[in-house]
Formats: sequence, C-alpha cells, structure tokens
Amino acid sequence: MTTTFTILQSNQREETVKERRGGQIQGEDVFLLEDALRETYDRFGKSKGKIPNIYYTNSTMEEFEYDRHSVMAKYERALDENGKYLYFPYNAAWEYPQTMRNMVKQWHSIDAVWENMVHIRKRQNQKKYSRVAMLRNDVMYVTPFDIYKLPNNERDVNNNHFVIPDWANYPVNDRMVAGPYNAVKVWATQRFARIDQHVRTYPSKGWGMHSERYMDSTILPAMKKRGNFTLAPDPNLCFLRARADGSVWIQDCQESIQEDLEPKVMQLLEKYHSTGKEEKDGGITCMRKSVEGIKKQDVISCSGDPDMAVWKQGIGMKKKALGNKYNNIEISL
Repeated sequence: MTTTFTILQSNQREETVKERRGGQIQGEDVFLLEDALRETYDRFGKSKGKIPNIYYTNSTMEEFEYDRHSVMAKYERALDENGKYLYFPYNAAWEYPQTMRNMVKQWHSIDAVWENMVHIRKRQNQKKYSRVAMLRNDVMYVTPFDIYKLPNNERDVNNNHFVIPDWANYPVNDRMVAGPYNAVKVWATQRFARIDQHVRTYPSKGWGMHSERYMDSTILPAMKKRGNFTLAPDPNLCFLRARADGSVWIQDCQESIQEDLEPKVMQLLEKYHSTGKEEKDGGITCMRKSVEGIKKQDVISCSGDPDMAVWKQGIGMKKKALGNKYNNIEISL
C-alpha cells in the first residue's frame, strides 16, 4: 500500500467579511505539517520505519489568473434570457463577485492538488491509488478520521462507498470527501467541466454555481455513476473551520455530534499553550463570543502570543495560520 500526502501551499489574504476580520495567510507555514505527519505516522503506523511520501505543490494568484481568466470573466458576466446572472447565485447570501471568485479559486486549487498527485504517481511508476481523501488544512479536527470507516463503524473493505460529512447540509456538505479513486476524481477535477450544463438545467433559477446545490444535483450523482458507488454521509466526522484572525467556528458540527465543543478546543489550547495568563507574560487569553454573518456563529477567539493561531494547536504548531479554504491536503492510499 502506498500512502502519499500532497499538500497545496498558497500565500493569500483572507478578506474581511461580516463574520470574520480577515488577515494575511502565511502559506509557507504549511511546511510545518511534514514533521507532524511523520510523527503521527510513526506513532500510529502499523509498520515501524515505513513513512508516507509527502509532496508540496504551489499555486499563485498569477497562475490562477492566467489559467482561469476567461472562465472567470464568463462566470461574472454571463446573463440568462431574463437578463439576470446565469452563474452568480443571486438567491444565496453571496457577495458579488468576491464569493464566487473565492469558490473558483478553491476549485482551481483542488484540481491542482489532484493533478500533482497523478503526476507524482506516474513519475515514480507507482500503482494507481485505490482510495483518496480530500481534506482541508485550515480546520481543527476534533474527532478521529479513518479513510476507510463508514458511518455504521464498519470498514469499506469493498471500496464502493464515498463519505462526506452529514452536517452543514445546504443541502449537502461540500467540505471534504473520502472514497474510491474514480469517485473522488469527479469531485476534484470535473467541476469546471460540468458547471455550464448545470446552470442551464438546474430547475430553480437564481442559484447558478451555488456550491452545495451544484454538488448535490450534479457532482455527487456523477460520482455514483462512475462505478456504481454509494454515497455515505457521516454525522460523526467533526472538524471546525478556522480563520486567519485566529478564531475557531466551534458550532460547525456541534448539532451533529450533540456536544459543546468549547471544552475540546480549550483542552487543545491548554495542551500546547499556557492559557489564562496575562498577555504580557507570553500567554494567551481566549474567550467565546458570537459574531453576526450569514447566520449567527459562535467562535473562540484568542489574543496574545502573536505567533500562535488557535486552530493549529491540534498538531502543536506555534506559528501563524498555515492556509485558507483554497488549500487542501490530499491523502492517497
């Protein structure tokens, strides 16, 4: 079995919107993940001495604009027969055009990670991967994640199910996937190819390229057809989005696991940093608060220790934020 971690690194700025303050993304900090991955693999790996292959790929704004300039212009300007935006989902609580641009950047980066994985496999004459997970690196994972585990706690020994989280369903969750290679390939690489037909055939006007609706009506059905695969939404997968300002959105999966996640987040902070001390002594002070955005959201926000980002404490890193929502870790087995 070959295990490969392909990690996208990108330096960007997270923009300020209603529910977050924004901030500069220190993309180079993603390289700190390598030591954490190797340490975790050594601790839990079945065979001592066998470590995963770890590769990095980089995506710049210049590359994005060069590769996607024409489609981005089409997405922003195209109108339907009634003179309304064809691609921009004006029925959603999106900001024109920035929210759509952010999502297209995400698609571009996911595609880049996949293509880099395939390139590395061919260059090294490796066997084709059988199972792949596409994961975000800007989140705090608060429950264990097994790439083969199904919602019923059985293992997908026949490799014919793909798993997504069963929470934040709008109408489905598009924040991660794990499953057979051929199914996940659709998730990672075919969003640009299928979006034109989707926006013209989706039964409800005004939703355009709304990510979750597009995933539900077009991408997930295509994944099922790719190999007679079965979708398995899992309510037990729990991870919390984090932002460049150091805040953690602690209610992301709270309803699904029916647990207040504030103690877990604070426990991780206490494990890797001394909390509750005065900032002048090098400590950090954290508090829970509510922020207004598309909907009211509880976050834990910390101050002090400027080299610390709250959400990275799950792997004990003492640096600034290592990525944004366009960065993805891809794990291939």
